[in-house]
Amino acid sequence: RFSKSLITMIYRLGIYQTNGLCHDFCIDDYAFAITQDKLCWCSNYVPSKSTQEDTSKCDIPCPAWPSEYCGGDGLYGYVSLGNVLPSGTQGPSSSSSKTTVSSIL
Repeated sequence: RFSKSLITMIYRLGIYQTNGLCHDFCIDDYAFAITQDKLCWCSNYVPSKSTQEDTSKCDIPCPAWPSEYCGGDGLYGYVSLGNVLPSGTQGPSSSSSKTTVSSIL
């Protein structure tokens, strides 16, 4: 998993999680909405290329919208919001997971 310095500690947990709900939660102040199952985080950092995976590996259905995927097993789904420029790139902590990056805009 990523270190807490990579993912801003603003998050939302809910049974109604979707990429759109996470998008709306983060859109005003962050570059990315990040989902994994019922969890949503906001971040201004792009994951390093070495940790990125193809979006086809995101296979956990979002709790509120099963035709949409909210991350995968050990993967975080990044949604590029396009409203705030990223602050930079950060790599994983020593016990890392891979990420997928996509855009819904």
